[in-house]
Amino acid sequence: MSYETITKTFLSKMVLKKRGVGFARLHLQVEPAPNREVHLISEIPPSTVSAEFIEHCWKGVKQALEEGVIEGYPIQGIKITLIFAEDHPEDSTNEAFRMAGYNFFQFAFHSADPVVIED
Repeated sequence: MSYETITKTFLSKMVLKKRGVGFARLHLQVEPAPNREVHLISEIPPSTVSAEFIEHCWKGVKQALEEGVIEGYPIQGIKITLIFAEDHPEDSTNEAFRMAGYNFFQFAFHSADPVVIED
């Protein structure tokens, strides 16, 4: 089965501020991983941002992994590291972090020289 992957490392530092959705700031790094493996790594200390927000960030990333980014094939052979996250006490929501994870991952994936591997 064909799959999408990347050929270089890229660090995405972005902020989502959307009326009706909320606020999320993330630094997300993507890099190639061997053997079609998918690694999700959080370097966020537990006391920094709500674990629930981090969980929703990963939900967004996982959705993008399943849907693919360039041709709709699942994404494999990638290591995704959440390096930094920031919330706002009044404006952050689960949906903001899910949307940020999804959108910021897609941006990072496009910026990391993606390819489709046909099996």
